[in-house]
Amino acid sequence: MNDAISKDSVIYVVDDETMVTQSIKSFLELETDLRVLAFQSAKDALQSLDSEPPDLVISDFLMPGMDGLEVLHRIKKIDPQAVVIIITAYASVESAIEAMKKCAYDYILKPFKPEEVVRVLRRALDKQQLQRENLALRETVGFYELSEALSSPMALDEQLG
Repeated sequence: MNDAISKDSVIYVVDDETMVTQSIKSFLELETDLRVLAFQSAKDALQSLDSEPPDLVISDFLMPGMDGLEVLHRIKKIDPQAVVIIITAYASVESAIEAMKKCAYDYILKPFKPEEVVRVLRRALDKQQLQRENLALRETVGFYELSEALSSPMALDEQLG
């Protein structure tokens, strides 16, 4: 995995089934050098957003109290760059479409193979890293253009007009 991604990335795993969260947490920690936090409820995960914002969230679709789509919506509202992957044992075309419309990165069916989750996670974090690098380059170009304009002998109003 790309060192720039893995160094500081935090992954949330949210599922009301303890066995699922612990198994995903365990194999992600074995296969990657990411920090993985497991939550048995959406409420607990959302309460941790301020103290440890995630780079990626793997959330169950159906949970008591708050479903995965609401988790997706709330996380995206706070951090539009966060990546959310939905997992479910109760798949339907409608639920998959709804998740993708709400900007889920991917939709994985239970039971899943650990390597499938790792593959999707790596692809998602690579994409996220590219988006961050693109944003940083755009900011650098903007600063360069501004410094060029400020150091130009031409009057600013002539440059803009």
